Amino acid sequence: MRLMELPIVTTLSGGAGHSAAALVRAIKRADVILARTAATETTLAGATAFINTARPEVHICNFAAEVHVPTGTTATDVLGELREHFDQTGVACAFLQAHNADWPVDLVKAAEEAGYTRGQEAALMLLSRRVSPTQAAPAMQIVPARAVQRDLRAFHETLIRPTFNGDDALTAQLTATFLDHLDEPRLEAFVARIDGQIVGQATLVNLGDIGVIDNVQTLPDYSGRGVATALLGHVLDHATRAQVGSVILECLPNTPASRLYEKLGFSEVRRFAKWIRKD
Repeated sequence: MRLMELPIVTTLSGGAGHSAAALVRAIKRADVILARTAATETTLAGATAFINTARPEVHICNFAAEVHVPTGTTATDVLGELREHFDQTGVACAFLQAHNADWPVDLVKAAEEAGYTRGQEAALMLLSRRVSPTQAAPAMQIVPARAVQRDLRAFHETLIRPTFNGDDALTAQLTATFLDHLDEPRLEAFVARIDGQIVGQATLVNLGDIGVIDNVQTLPDYSGRGVATALLGHVLDHATRAQVGSVILECLPNTPASRLYEKLGFSEVRRFAKWIRKD
């Protein structure tokens, strides 16, 4: 691979002048933007609730974002209002996402008392230099996802069904959710095709001077064939043309995915966690 500096990205402490905390908030902002395409949004005193009663098992459709403690109330009050709101719909709140990058002690205690536990930490990674990947195979074609939306359903179903032991209902709900995301105009989605078949997808949520890479997926049969690398290279080219100042993503640390991102020029900035509902 050949190193090529990407001038629009600056320091690891928050490219283009953004602090690490601001970048975490951008990751969470992207989640909210996409949730609006597939769930009903309700603003509560200390949180924003997203609910889709037709997709109760889809976590990214049923959660609480921007959780905070307003002046004059308590963390217990905030969690109590959330519980009451979700109970009225008959849907469980899958996870809590704090407004700030860090969780205040009182919110942590209230979340634990309400039946949530700290989830696995995610790594926030920032593009700190541009690495030009080796060229993809000539047979690989990268096109906008919306141009081939009719074929995306089969791609998502092929990915999702084995993960959930062939659960057709959940597969259908998750697939519909990912297709709903394409209704968001700030989402740029690209797919890789080989011999006309969609074999991978990568998306970018454009937040102005911050771009959030999301949903990088490859069919298992095409793993290790440069599909994700080619897609990410295409997404980064698009971000450059769009004059995005900081390109970030979220992934689990010390995984094959995180190592791929590091090879492409991403560096870990910090870690953060959601609070997830105990089963």
